Amino acid sequence: MKINDPLQKEEFKSRMKLENINFYMTNIKYENKETKTRKIYMRLLKKARKRAELIAELSDYKVEDVIEISESKSEFSIISSFIENFAYSRSNGATATSFKFNSGTLEKSILVKYSVQ
Repeated sequence: MKINDPLQKEEFKSRMKLENINFYMTNIKYENKETKTRKIYMRLLKKARKRAELIAELSDYKVEDVIEISESKSEFSIISSFIENFAYSRSNGATATSFKFNSGTLEKSILVKYSVQ
Protein backbone atom coordinates (compact mmCIF):
# COMPACT_ATOMS: atom_id res chain seq x y z
CA MET A 1 0.00 0.00 0.00
CA LYS A 2 1.36 3.43 -0.88
CA ILE A 3 0.21 6.51 1.04
CA ASN A 4 1.77 9.84 0.15
CA ASP A 5 -0.48 12.26 2.00
CA PRO A 6 0.64 12.86 5.65
CA LEU A 7 -2.95 13.20 6.85
CA GLN A 8 -3.93 9.91 5.24
CA LYS A 9 -0.92 8.26 6.88
CA GLU A 10 -2.05 9.41 10.31
CA GLU A 11 -5.59 8.30 9.58
CA PHE A 12 -4.30 4.90 8.50
CA LYS A 13 -2.19 4.53 11.68
CA SER A 14 -5.13 5.48 13.89
CA ARG A 15 -7.42 3.01 12.14
CA MET A 16 -4.93 0.15 12.42
CA LYS A 17 -4.37 0.83 16.12
CA LEU A 18 -8.12 1.05 16.71
CA GLU A 19 -8.61 -2.32 14.98
CA ASN A 20 -5.63 -3.73 16.93
CA ILE A 21 -3.84 -4.67 13.71
CA ASN A 22 -0.06 -4.93 13.66
CA PHE A 23 1.48 -2.98 10.82
CA TYR A 24 4.81 -1.59 9.65
CA MET A 25 5.33 1.65 7.76
CA THR A 26 8.45 2.82 5.99
CA ASN A 27 9.57 5.60 3.71
CA ILE A 28 11.25 4.44 0.54
CA LYS A 29 13.16 6.72 -1.79
CA TYR A 30 14.22 5.37 -5.16
CA GLU A 31 17.18 6.76 -7.03
CA ASN A 32 17.85 6.50 -10.71
CA LYS A 33 19.74 3.20 -11.05
CA GLU A 34 21.90 4.41 -13.96
CA THR A 35 23.00 7.53 -12.05
CA LYS A 36 23.66 5.58 -8.86
CA THR A 37 25.64 2.91 -10.71
CA ARG A 38 27.76 5.59 -12.35
CA LYS A 39 28.51 7.19 -8.97
CA ILE A 40 29.43 3.82 -7.48
CA TYR A 41 31.83 3.01 -10.31
CA MET A 42 33.46 6.44 -10.07
CA ARG A 43 34.04 5.88 -6.35
CA LEU A 44 35.36 2.37 -6.94
CA LEU A 45 37.81 3.59 -9.60
CA LYS A 46 39.16 6.31 -7.29
CA LYS A 47 39.49 3.81 -4.45
CA ALA A 48 41.25 1.28 -6.71
CA ARG A 49 43.71 3.95 -7.88
CA LYS A 50 44.54 4.97 -4.29
CA ARG A 51 45.13 1.37 -3.25
CA ALA A 52 47.25 0.67 -6.32
CA GLU A 53 49.34 3.78 -5.64
CA LEU A 54 49.90 2.70 -2.03
CA ILE A 55 50.96 -0.81 -3.06
CA ALA A 56 53.18 0.58 -5.83
CA GLU A 57 54.80 3.07 -3.44
CA LEU A 58 55.55 0.31 -0.94
CA SER A 59 57.13 -1.69 -3.78
CA ASP A 60 59.13 1.25 -5.19
CA TYR A 61 57.01 1.43 -8.33
CA LYS A 62 54.85 4.10 -9.90
CA VAL A 63 51.32 3.41 -11.12
CA GLU A 64 50.92 4.10 -14.82
CA ASP A 65 47.94 3.42 -17.07
CA VAL A 66 44.91 1.22 -16.54
CA ILE A 67 45.41 -2.05 -18.39
CA GLU A 68 42.10 -3.71 -17.69
CA ILE A 69 38.84 -3.07 -15.86
CA SER A 70 36.34 -5.83 -15.28
CA GLU A 71 33.28 -6.24 -13.18
CA SER A 72 33.89 -8.86 -10.55
CA LYS A 73 31.51 -10.84 -8.43
CA SER A 74 30.38 -8.89 -5.39
CA GLU A 75 32.14 -9.91 -2.21
CA PHE A 76 28.85 -9.68 -0.32
CA SER A 77 25.93 -12.01 -0.73
CA ILE A 78 22.78 -12.90 1.15
CA ILE A 79 24.40 -16.09 2.47
CA SER A 80 27.71 -14.51 3.56
CA SER A 81 25.88 -11.61 5.19
CA PHE A 82 23.65 -14.04 7.07
CA ILE A 83 26.62 -16.14 8.19
CA GLU A 84 28.48 -13.03 9.42
CA ASN A 85 25.37 -11.82 11.24
CA PHE A 86 24.81 -15.27 12.76
CA ALA A 87 28.43 -15.63 13.91
CA TYR A 88 28.48 -12.14 15.40
CA SER A 89 25.24 -12.61 17.34
CA ARG A 90 26.32 -16.02 18.68
CA SER A 91 29.75 -14.74 19.73
CA ASN A 92 27.98 -12.12 21.82
CA GLY A 93 25.86 -14.68 23.65
CA ALA A 94 22.66 -14.42 21.61
CA THR A 95 20.47 -17.50 21.36
CA ALA A 96 18.61 -16.38 18.25
CA THR A 97 19.50 -14.56 15.06
CA SER A 98 17.26 -12.53 12.80
CA PHE A 99 18.18 -11.38 9.34
CA LYS A 100 16.48 -8.98 6.98
CA PHE A 101 17.68 -8.74 3.39
CA ASN A 102 17.78 -5.17 2.16
CA SER A 103 16.53 -5.48 -1.39
CA GLY A 104 17.15 -1.78 -1.96
CA THR A 105 20.92 -2.14 -1.79
CA LEU A 106 22.94 -1.84 -4.97
CA GLU A 107 26.31 -3.58 -4.71
CA LYS A 108 29.06 -3.42 -7.31
CA SER A 109 32.59 -4.72 -7.37
CA ILE A 110 35.28 -4.18 -9.97
CA LEU A 111 38.78 -5.44 -10.68
CA VAL A 112 41.23 -2.84 -12.00
CA LYS A 113 44.68 -3.75 -13.35
CA TYR A 114 47.34 -1.08 -13.77
CA SER A 115 50.72 -1.02 -15.42
CA VAL A 116 53.59 0.00 -13.17
CA GLN A 117 57.07 1.32 -13.75
